[in-house]
Amino acid sequence: MFLRIAGYLAAMGFCLFFALYMSAYTGWIFFMTLAAAPVFSALVTLAVYLGKKLEISAETSGNTVYKNEEFSFKIKIRNKSLFPVPAVVIRLTECEGFSISGGREYTAGVAPRSETEFEVRFKAEMWGPAQIGIENIRIEDFLHFFSLPLYKETGEHRYSEKVKVFPDIPDVPSDMPLVRSAADTIRFSDESEDTKENDGLNLFGGMPGYTHREYAEGDPVRRINWKLSSKKDVYMVRLDDEIEAMQQMIVLDSAGGGRAFNERAVEGVLAVAFSLFRLGFESTVWYNSKDGFVPFDITDPGDISALQTAFAEYEFLPAEEAAVRIPRSELAERGKSGGIMLFTPCPDAVLAAEAEELRRSGTEVTAVIAGESGVLEPPYWMIGSDFTAELIS
Repeated sequence: MFLRIAGYLAAMGFCLFFALYMSAYTGWIFFMTLAAAPVFSALVTLAVYLGKKLEISAETSGNTVYKNEEFSFKIKIRNKSLFPVPAVVIRLTECEGFSISGGREYTAGVAPRSETEFEVRFKAEMWGPAQIGIENIRIEDFLHFFSLPLYKETGEHRYSEKVKVFPDIPDVPSDMPLVRSAADTIRFSDESEDTKENDGLNLFGGMPGYTHREYAEGDPVRRINWKLSSKKDVYMVRLDDEIEAMQQMIVLDSAGGGRAFNERAVEGVLAVAFSLFRLGFESTVWYNSKDGFVPFDITDPGDISALQTAFAEYEFLPAEEAAVRIPRSELAERGKSGGIMLFTPCPDAVLAAEAEELRRSGTEVTAVIAGESGVLEPPYWMIGSDFTAELIS
């Protein structure tokens, strides 16, 4: 502002010098023109501003994108006034995890009774939902001596849209120690008696035995009896209903930490669930929703993509607002499982107490931390940024 005013005064000084010492007629014309310029600029600006003849709209090219994918944010300015719009200055909201090509602030002038449109390119660099839009709009006069506010974002999101970014599904090796540990837990939790292979009654106890047959295409993977299959060197499928013990329960903590740690926890869940499925094991992922914790069963390849879609709009709660961090009662209703694998970006004392209470009730809890170690007692797994996992014992 200081430089603009200094430049304006310097220009008037030059015109005055020209009028006094070189050409009075030409010099005074320029001097009076410059003197009247601020008045004209202010009057036109006020006419457009007070007449409320500006219409502004904004929209994104889509509300779901993948990480590292670009999308556009289009802004249209329509001037219905008889006067030109000197300058409309639009400042975009700063969003963590998104980069903006060309910066956050854009300026556009609009001729009388016309419109202009421009496009801003965003790049989604991190997972998670975000509000993409305009932070504030102001109109400036021709000389940029003053500005008048047209809009300021206060929570109504008039010029913004919610964009959801799909998390990645990291392709971690199936022999990764964390995945191998989960698979071994499921195998060893299958406590069915392998010798009960008859199709009739148990002659001594009068109770039905566990009926088996060879695996056929289309059979649920969770019905494979892994211990019996390893002995017979062929996949054997159980026909009884005791199948919950062969599922890994994966829990995503409802409380979050930093955005990067939150992302690592979400993608860690997807990585382990996907790896277990490739090894032939099913799992159930529990995550918090508006209706409390909900289970998501991974029983076929499409379930992985569906879970990825569900996580695109998942939002962690601040630790002080998360009433329940682990769905203990819901898990108890499910019956036996291959233990609980708990992914958390916020390993605080509250979570440690809930996990310890679950362990005392007889449920094995494997904590997987995507962030700082916090206060959880070893053993637990630490996930790095490259999704390598280290067992802290």
